[in-house]
Amino acid sequence: MGIFNRSKKPKLKVIEKLSDEREGDRAILKQLAALGDNHSNVRPVRHYFYFETVEGLELFLNHSRISGAEKEQTASGIGIIVILESSMEEKDILAQVDEVRLLATNYGGEYDGWETMVVV
Repeated sequence: MGIFNRSKKPKLKVIEKLSDEREGDRAILKQLAALGDNHSNVRPVRHYFYFETVEGLELFLNHSRISGAEKEQTASGIGIIVILESSMEEKDILAQVDEVRLLATNYGGEYDGWETMVVV
């Protein structure tokens, strides 16, 4: 059998979900462009997260990538808004989204998307 276990089937649902999320991210970028946004300008990006436990949320908030960022509590549940800086160049914002989504998942959290302002 070798070092790879080929009997496991690939997680297609995860790939499909990521593809759907990417389409949503790209749709936001298109909306920003339609409003005259200059994608190369760096600006605050609000990322939304929800966690199953307070412990998971605390571990997430103490991670070096998140600990220095501005944060706001959400109105319901164990949630947090983390504000990071990024340009809206597709490679930059998608890399940031991938990074924070993975961090949240590692601590039992769920990433719920992002928003930003138009910068001309």
